[in-house]
Amino acid sequence: MLGNNRGKGPGMKYRVLIEQDEDSVYVAEAPTLPGCTSQGETREAAVENIKETTTVYLKSLEAHDAPVPPPNSAGTSRLPSLALRLRSG
Repeated sequence: MLGNNRGKGPGMKYRVLIEQDEDSVYVAEAPTLPGCTSQGETREAAVENIKETTTVYLKSLEAHDAPVPPPNSAGTSRLPSLALRLRSG
């Protein structure tokens, strides 16, 4: 899960799906954050890239006073997860 913390509580967590494609590239996607996809030659690179993509996306929403998609429910805890905290400023 990716988390967003704007200094308010423990943060919001988003599910991130990571799959290896037919070319052995790892593709990462945050399904509840439209357009937030990234990739990397390794799983670790894909994780770092999706963190950056998601950070930019959430900061853009905040800058434009746009609604932030709701986080995933706690019931997804069995899935592999990622954590990301955003700081305002």
